[in-house]
Amino acid sequence: MVCVDSAGVGNTVETCRYRDDDERVRSVTFHKAEVRVKAPALRTGKLVTGRRR
Repeated sequence: MVCVDSAGVGNTVETCRYRDDDERVRSVTFHKAEVRVKAPALRTGKLVTGRRR
C-alpha cells in the first residue's frame, strides 16, 4: 500500500490547446507538482519509506 498526498502546485510548465468532443478549442495549463509518498509495512504499519517528490 502507498499513500500519496499533494504537497503543492508550483510554476507553470506548459500550456497546450486541445479540441474537446464538442469541437471547442480549450487551453490546459500544466504545473509542476510536489507530492508526499508514504509506504507503511502492511503487517506493522511502521513507515518503510516517506519521500517528497
